[in-house]
Amino acid sequence: MTAYAITAFDLALARLLLAAAGSLVAGGAVWSVAMLCVRRWPALAEQRLLWLCGQLAVAVVFVAMLLPHTERPRVAPVIEIVDSAPAPGAVPSVPVAEGQHAAISPPLAAAPTRAWLSWLAYGWLALYAAGFGYTMFRQRRARRLLHALAAAGQPLAPADDHLGLAGRRDATLPAMIEVAAPISPMLQGLFKPRLLLPRHLRDFEPMQQQLIVEHELTHWRRHDLPLGVAALVLECLFWFNPFVRLLRVRLGWSQEFGCDRAVLRGRPAVERKAYAAALVAQLKLQRHPAGMALAFGATGEPTLLARVTLIRSPTVAH
Repeated sequence: MTAYAITAFDLALARLLLAAAGSLVAGGAVWSVAMLCVRRWPALAEQRLLWLCGQLAVAVVFVAMLLPHTERPRVAPVIEIVDSAPAPGAVPSVPVAEGQHAAISPPLAAAPTRAWLSWLAYGWLALYAAGFGYTMFRQRRARRLLHALAAAGQPLAPADDHLGLAGRRDATLPAMIEVAAPISPMLQGLFKPRLLLPRHLRDFEPMQQQLIVEHELTHWRRHDLPLGVAALVLECLFWFNPFVRLLRVRLGWSQEFGCDRAVLRGRPAVERKAYAAALVAQLKLQRHPAGMALAFGATGEPTLLARVTLIRSPTVAH
């Protein structure tokens, strides 16, 4: 049987595999604790930092397990005592004659196990690289699509006749672009935010247009884009961890619910109903929302009912 030498690279790969497994366990624990807290205190579901900090906790556990563990510092020096006298009953060593080989039996039984673990670590590295590459490809394609939509659109100024921009003459607002594609109104761009408005938004009632634009501008004022991008980066790095994705999705929900509550605070019931109707109409018109953007109707049908219930609730007015 041939002995298998463990290299430093093999140890690093094994540590990477162990850290990935630890992040899965940490993700499950964080998700369980977060859901228990939300069930006990429902208002926590709208706290953005709860879900983002959950993702960060998984990342911290991964990095902590990935770092090499050093030996604890010793206060007292280690004193080694070598006893040269042979123990009672010990067999004295016999010199080996020239041309003969000593019978040495090293612990080779662990060699197959070490080789198997090493190959498993190599396989995991290849799988992670493939998954990460595919995830980055999808995000790059989504970014290129959004940039193409913005480039083909028509820039809007506060002085234009768009009813959704009525009364908005603040020069510090993000750039607004009207596009012909049936997308959801969305805020896009981390360093240079741009508000993409579909042309079909002009068919909505004036009040609905203004509320939708205010929803996206609330995302901008609350700095939701940097938080969303940070969560998306963590999801790309931990693409293999479903709990990181669930935490990112709940972060998006909390952002949408928070903006709905901020926009409708103090508004009468008729405006809340118009806002809910606009959300339903937009969801029927739009295509699947692109990534790396904050869209008015990007939560999908499962969240639509919860948002409409919240919107139509009189408690939103307080």
